[in-house]
Amino acid sequence: MTDETMKDAERAESSTAGMTLGERIAHVGGRTNAAGYIEFGSVMAVNALIQQVLRDARVASPQSALSDEQIKQVWKRANGTHPDNGQFGQMVVDFARALLNQASTERMSDAASDVP
Repeated sequence: MTDETMKDAERAESSTAGMTLGERIAHVGGRTNAAGYIEFGSVMAVNALIQQVLRDARVASPQSALSDEQIKQVWKRANGTHPDNGQFGQMVVDFARALLNQASTERMSDAASDVP
């Protein structure tokens, strides 16, 4: 697949476009446990959720106001440590971008309320 073909495929509306956060979580197998927390079966499921949101967000809004390093600095202020530059650090950046680019304006708690 060429770069141009990949860009065209990315621009096409995906099967997850327009889903709420709760619908997206359920789509990758997430669920609410007895204690009321959202849980996933694996890190791969969390990564799939993040990648789907990022894909849909890139189509809706290709620009992001924060650099990767700025996102990591926000994480450091909130959590006391700077995320590494490996897989975990990239997941932090991807998740932050997903949140920043979320097209829906509904509150996170409202969006998560429809998770099975």
